[in-house]
Amino acid sequence: MNFFVLSCLLVPLTAITRAQNLNPISPISVAPNSIYDDSSASTTNVTCASSLERINATSFGDVQRWPFIGGTPAIAANGSNSPTCVSCWNMTFEGNFEFIVAINHEVDSFQISQSAFKALVNETENEPSLITANVQLIDNRFCGLL
Repeated sequence: MNFFVLSCLLVPLTAITRAQNLNPISPISVAPNSIYDDSSASTTNVTCASSLERINATSFGDVQRWPFIGGTPAIAANGSNSPTCVSCWNMTFEGNFEFIVAINHEVDSFQISQSAFKALVNETENEPSLITANVQLIDNRFCGLL
C-alpha cells in the first residue's frame, strides 16, 4: 500500500520537472488581494473576461482551482486576447508551491487571493504582505484547464 501511494506522488512531480524545462523561472513580487477571494464576483470585470466566458466561468468561483487565482503583469492590460489569459503558473516560496490560474492584468506584482497567499506562505503567524516568489508559466493541465 505504501508503494502505491509513493508511486502516485512521483508521477506528478516528474511531470512538474518536465514542465519547468519549458519556461524560465522568474522571481516576482507577490501580494494578497482579497478581491480574488469572492467566489461570487463577476468575471466580466477582469482582463480575461472573454476567455473566461468561453469556458463558462461567469464568476470567480467558476474558475478551475478557485480560490487559487489572481492577476499578473504577464497578461496584457488591453484585452482578453493575451496568450497568458487563463494560464497556469507554478509559484514557489520557501519550499512551498501552489498552482495559480491567472485571469487578470496587474501592474507591478503578481496578486493572488488571500487564501492562496496564506497557503503559499504556509499561514505564518506574522504573515508578510509582500513576498518575492519564483513563478513559472506551466502547462494548463496542472491547473485542471484544458
